[in-house]
Amino acid sequence: MKRFFIFLSALTLAVLMLTGVCSAAGQGSNGKDKVAILLVGSNDFKSTQYFTMIENHFLKNNPHAGQIVLGTDIQSKYQEYWLDKGFLEEQQPTKDDLLAMPEYLGVDKVLVLVVKDPVVEKHWAVTLMESGEKSRASIQINAFLIDNEKIIKSKVSNNEDDSFSSDLRAKRGAFKKCMKELSTEMLPLF
Repeated sequence: MKRFFIFLSALTLAVLMLTGVCSAAGQGSNGKDKVAILLVGSNDFKSTQYFTMIENHFLKNNPHAGQIVLGTDIQSKYQEYWLDKGFLEEQQPTKDDLLAMPEYLGVDKVLVLVVKDPVVEKHWAVTLMESGEKSRASIQINAFLIDNEKIIKSKVSNNEDDSFSSDLRAKRGAFKKCMKELSTEMLPLF
């Protein structure tokens, strides 16, 4: 009788463990969804420097970084999406285009970062260390977290940064601030 209860307990444990494994089979490891990060905007923002900033805010020190994909492979699939629709260049995506992205990219969710063209202003500035023409870049990024059925969350991030050395450095600084803000809002929903 004692052996029967041990056998029954072992069988129950095996069934419970198998049920847990099967329920997580459609998701990434640790039961988290696989998420792609897609960058939409001018080619200025599709360089390795900007992807590194995205990685630093969304992947660094993230225990679920293995479930997040980004970079040239995802960008290439996005380009193929537009080629399949008959366009040689990326188009302004509609809501239907955004909702089609998870299935097309082969992931559970997509974070679409739509980067608007930055505004760069120059003005004369004097500080304790420097004086001269200073560039101020202002960037707006519209972020949409999407699954196959709906837009889960949308967020707009507007930031600016200054640089005495170049417009590009000011743009990078503003983009980095946007990534910090957006990662704080969006990562918990991944």
